[in-house]
Amino acid sequence: MIISNSFARTYLFGSKVARIHNKSFQCCVSTAKEGLFQKQSTIILEPKIGNTVGAGAAGLRPCGKLIYSSTLRTSDRFQFHDVIAKTLDELGEEGCTLEQALEQIFADLKRRGIAVETMNLAADQGQADAQFNLGGQYINGEGVPQDYTQAAHWYRKAAEQGVAEAQYNLGFLYYKGQGVPKDYTQAAFWVRKAAEQGVAVAQNNLAGLYRDGQGVSKDYVQAASWYRKAAEQGVAEAQSRLGRLYFNGQGVPQDYAQAAAWYRKAAEQGVAEAQSNLGAMYRFGQGVPRDYAQAVFWSRKAAEQGDAMAQAGLGILYGAGLGVPQDTAEAYFWFDLAAAGKLDTSDSKQVAKHRDEAASILTPAVLAREQERARKWFEAHRAKP
Repeated sequence: MIISNSFARTYLFGSKVARIHNKSFQCCVSTAKEGLFQKQSTIILEPKIGNTVGAGAAGLRPCGKLIYSSTLRTSDRFQFHDVIAKTLDELGEEGCTLEQALEQIFADLKRRGIAVETMNLAADQGQADAQFNLGGQYINGEGVPQDYTQAAHWYRKAAEQGVAEAQYNLGFLYYKGQGVPKDYTQAAFWVRKAAEQGVAVAQNNLAGLYRDGQGVSKDYVQAASWYRKAAEQGVAEAQSRLGRLYFNGQGVPQDYAQAAAWYRKAAEQGVAEAQSNLGAMYRFGQGVPRDYAQAVFWSRKAAEQGDAMAQAGLGILYGAGLGVPQDTAEAYFWFDLAAAGKLDTSDSKQVAKHRDEAASILTPAVLAREQERARKWFEAHRAKP
């Protein structure tokens, strides 16, 4: 039952406008006294004692705050109190929690331009989940101005209470230097806490810190260990990086079969680097039987994503007619794309040499056609040749 516009009691947070009683929660919506709390409303949860609702300001828990757009008149705000109360009552009867009801209401009010800011006051009361959610609001600028400093502040509070996702996010902010000074040691400290709780993305990033020696001593054994944990949870990047460690024998014994197995897992998830490397392994018969058709298959997938090494490999396969009919024009096209990509200096020179050799064989008309094709490819991929 909703009792609207009944000023039966006055609480610390202002005059009550509506009270809600249902099976899921008991709460009231109050309007702050004019001039206080920037013309806001507070959603207050009233504890239930037996079959009655507890009285007295000391027993009330503020659980949501709504700051209205400055363009709204006082009468508008009173009207929206009734809307909020009605919605809370209806959602509560459906069995949802108060927090779920508030989240839906606040999101709708923001979409309609009624509210300019929302906060969960539970964050101020030390509730870790609320602190984590508030940190996310500041990160994304949802209901509050985007503020990395505030995000770091709330993530830290949740992280110190053991919220793994908050620990990871705080570590990421330290890594990027957003809202806190850039500090790889602090990044590693917080990312490790999340990784030890089983957060896959944290395990992957901690492995990267060990691989690169950022915030921790460079240690390929540790890198391989954490990459494996993340890879076994299905993180594609970790699978690809673990494959590379097996290929190079870093932190694990060199094992081309293991490298190919992990590359394949990542390649099947669309990781271009893994597709390129798996294609090369098929081309040279490393860890897998030499199979030019498979080499073409995987190299093409990576090449179409812009991987320069795969483009170069595809050019070689077309140039030599391995796994595909020999096609100098097609070879030129892929070499041309690869030459503009990110390659080591020596690789870049070699690719350019292959491209020029192919160009010397083509007729001017065919060469012009392939150059135009390459130009359109770069245009479609928003890249510059």
